[in-house]
Amino acid sequence: MTKQKTTATGLAKTSGQDGKLPGALPAGYTTLLADLKARVRAAQLRAVVSVNRELILLYWDIGKIIAEAQKTKGYGKQVVERLVEDLQKEFPGTAGFAPQNV
Repeated sequence: MTKQKTTATGLAKTSGQDGKLPGALPAGYTTLLADLKARVRAAQLRAVVSVNRELILLYWDIGKIIAEAQKTKGYGKQVVERLVEDLQKEFPGTAGFAPQNV
């Protein structure tokens, strides 16, 4: 026995007893799949670019704050190294917290 069901996109799909699509795909399926894949990849790329931009701004700001503290409070190399150590402990696996970076 074969059942026919219309999906939200208006494509009719025929399923057998097990609910799986038969071997033949409806017209336009390959194009639809390619379009969806391209949209997912584009969104993933935009997300990566956005994250990188935010991290660059964060690291720039951290450097500015530390430089100001060195200037106004006299923080030296040891304080910077301790800040780096504490930041690395709090955020393990996060790149960018090295003495030469902050």
